[in-house]
Order: sequence, then structure tokens, then C-alpha cells
Amino acid sequence: MYWAVIERKIDCAAPLERLLENLEAGGDDLDVLSRVAFEVLERRTKDQTLSRLLLYSALEKHELSERFFRNYIANYFEVLARFVREGIAAGRFRNVDPLLAARGFLGMVVYHSWIQELYRGKEVQDFDLHVVSRTLARIWLQGVQTEKKLAPRKAKLLPRRKRLKHQVN
Repeated sequence: MYWAVIERKIDCAAPLERLLENLEAGGDDLDVLSRVAFEVLERRTKDQTLSRLLLYSALEKHELSERFFRNYIANYFEVLARFVREGIAAGRFRNVDPLLAARGFLGMVVYHSWIQELYRGKEVQDFDLHVVSRTLARIWLQGVQTEKKLAPRKAKLLPRRKRLKHQVN
């Protein structure tokens, strides 16, 4: 029963197809990775059922988590790793392990989603998904780029007691 729910959620969301579309849509690395992050965050904001089910499966050491990783996540990571390999070959990215770099980027995005949705972090700090996507992409890129093409930007935060949205300008 759980596997049927997982497959239905994946088939409806088509995350691998969306990743490929975002990577092929063009633009500079910041634009591409911002789109990838936004799509993941937006999808997860709308429905956390899959995340909850997979976390439960993993915690219970259920075979579903391994099956899910093998059938879906490993392919997703590999597609993003291919993007990193291309960046390395083109001289845009430092020589890093492409698979670990892909996991690192997606790890930042998914962890933000968990904090906001599963741990109700959005009740304390509600972030704009476009701002988060661009910020996480910029942070990741500054770690892998061969040149510091992106100038660091200072975050402008609202006073704590009035903060409803985190703003970065």
C-alpha cells in the first residue's frame, strides 16, 4: 500500500522530468539552480505527504526507503551530477565530486523544506520561496565556482519582533 502511494505521488509530480526541463531551459548557473530549487521547494510546500511517508519508512528501516532511493532519488542525483560534470569540464566549477556536489545542493534545499514544513519553522520565519531558491543556489555556487563570479550580498533582516518574512535585498 505504501509503495502505491509513493509511486502515485512521484508519477503526479514528475520530479525527474521537471529537473531535466529546468536544466535544459538555459540561463546562467544561478538561474538554472534557482529554478531547480524553486521547483523542489514549491512542490514540497504543497504536499509533504511523500516526505513524511519516506521519513517514517527510513526510521523504521523499511525496505521502501531503499527501494525509493534506488528507483527515484539515485537517478535524480545522477542527472544533477551530470550538470556538475559539465560545469567542471567547461571550467565553471572546481574539480569536486559531482555526485557529492549534487547531493549537497539538494540537501540544502530539502533541509530547508523540512525545517519550514515538517518542523513548522514557517510559523516563526516565513521565507519567500524565490528568495530562498536564489540564496541557496548562490551559496552553493560560491562553494564550487572556480572564480567568484557572484558578489556576496548582505542580508537585510527586519527587526526580530516584527519579522514575518525574511527579506534579502
